[in-house]
Amino acid sequence: MQDAPNPRTALLRDRNFTWLMSGGVISTLGDQFTLIALPWLVLKLTGDAVALGMAVALMGIPRAILILFGGALVDRHSPKRILMLTKHVNTVLLAVLAVLVYTGQAHLPVVLALALGLSLASAFSILPARRCCRTPSPRSTCRPRTA
Repeated sequence: MQDAPNPRTALLRDRNFTWLMSGGVISTLGDQFTLIALPWLVLKLTGDAVALGMAVALMGIPRAILILFGGALVDRHSPKRILMLTKHVNTVLLAVLAVLVYTGQAHLPVVLALALGLSLASAFSILPARRCCRTPSPRSTCRPRTA
């Protein structure tokens, strides 16, 4: 008698699931590093605790408020498309920040504007990421459940 295939192995063989999970891990790590690195950059540029607090507030408050609108947007449009758009915006903003820091042109107003932009993009990417995680794999890899 042949054993039933292990659902975990089947799931790990699914290319879509592997891409989603590996991309999600890399994206989450990058987002978490940004939450540490951006305030650190502001502190390094100014040495001012008020500027540091302003950067942290610009990164957190718009995201907390606008996440509701992100949910409404996901209900009306493709979660995958919104997620990809917001991740591309994050990439561009972080690339601009990296170039500014590398060339020594990073100044507080520009860094704060980029922090605000990252917060706005993040607000619209959280719920689409959760929605995309619901259906990454074929139904054949999911175990049937009873209510």
